[in-house]
Amino acid sequence: MDKENYKNMKKVCFRMFGQIRENIKTRKNIEKSWKRQVGGKHEKNVARDVGHTQQKLETKKVVREMFEGK
Repeated sequence: MDKENYKNMKKVCFRMFGQIRENIKTRKNIEKSWKRQVGGKHEKNVARDVGHTQQKLETKKVVREMFEGK
């Protein structure tokens, strides 16, 4: 993958993940305050975090394939 292509890919990724990143930040802040009140992480939250990470990885894979032209 040449440099120009890589730069374009990074731009697209940042645009796509910018919104996700904002959502994660706000959600994490909410969870932090919620954890302070409750003390400990709820099972559902753990499952959701795992799912979210999986989703991000899949999206990255799709973007990579898009730019490598597979």
